[in-house]
Amino acid sequence: MTTPQMPEPPPEAVLIRRVRKAKRESLETIAQAAGLSTARLSQIERGYETKQGQVIPVIAPPGTLAHIWVALKIAPDRLEEVGRADAREYLDEIHTAQPPANPESKKDWREKILEIDDLTETEKRAVVTLIQAMRSVPQDSQAQRRGWDHRANRAG
Repeated sequence: MTTPQMPEPPPEAVLIRRVRKAKRESLETIAQAAGLSTARLSQIERGYETKQGQVIPVIAPPGTLAHIWVALKIAPDRLEEVGRADAREYLDEIHTAQPPANPESKKDWREKILEIDDLTETEKRAVVTLIQAMRSVPQDSQAQRRGWDHRANRAG
């Protein structure tokens, strides 16, 4: 029985692994931040998966790749560098959906809530707590990613 030939990982996979290791991040941490399973991120980094003894090449769909880029904080221009400009639109959508972190803007919304006269102090604190909890959940959920990936598959 011959051992199946393992394909070389694509350039984006090589960069993902190199950046992840340079940042000393685990597969688990980055997979969770990107909304992937650890096994799937590992397959993407290796450039293949095995099913029933068969080696199958793995190329991350554009939406998935964009989520990995965000999780690793890789510069958007590097998508073109590795030949994956197809993921740039998805990356731009993710960045548009996530307002930049700005402590002053967070302060403003809290102050506005605290200034609402129709709410009790308890209600004001509850609203602030609820918004903080909602903002702690990644906005790039699996449902959104599936929708983006589905749209890419439809177009292509």
